[in-house]
Amino acid sequence: MTLAISYKPAAASNYNRGRPGAIDMVVMHVEEGSEVGTAATFADTTRHASAHYGIGKNGLVDQFVADCDTAWHAGNGTINRRSLGIEMEGFTASFAPTIAQMSAAIELVGTLCMKYTIPIDRQHIIGHSEVPDPIHPGQLGGANNHTDPGPNFDINGFVAAVAAFVATPQAPSTV
Repeated sequence: MTLAISYKPAAASNYNRGRPGAIDMVVMHVEEGSEVGTAATFADTTRHASAHYGIGKNGLVDQFVADCDTAWHAGNGTINRRSLGIEMEGFTASFAPTIAQMSAAIELVGTLCMKYTIPIDRQHIIGHSEVPDPIHPGQLGGANNHTDPGPNFDINGFVAAVAAFVATPQAPSTV
């Protein structure tokens, strides 16, 4: 599979241009809605939120913020500056990724890990629910204590699938 990525830019007021250091993490999210709704939210100049990519249930990938810029996705500025945020269409409470969505997520994250030499392990590929709250030490989920991607997303299995994708020769992706 080779990913085709559509560019749907976030409003410039919803992310920072550039980033101060290297990309060494991926944060997985669930959109709490549709891919179309997420694109509209990130394009809204009043929302002050964004992510780098979104993956629809149909497996199509949208890019909202360039990798070289800092998206506002984790509720923690330190994590935002060093990570790429990947949103997946759905709702945390009932998240049931499709085969197409998971295949696209595995390929996207695997390709990004290869491109930026991000270690493929649980310290570098995390869920939003694992981001430290910068205001309340000891709490997780970023500043708003998010719980996504939630219990229905097997992040350990996902990381293993990303590692298997990277270890298997395949055609280069378009990322």
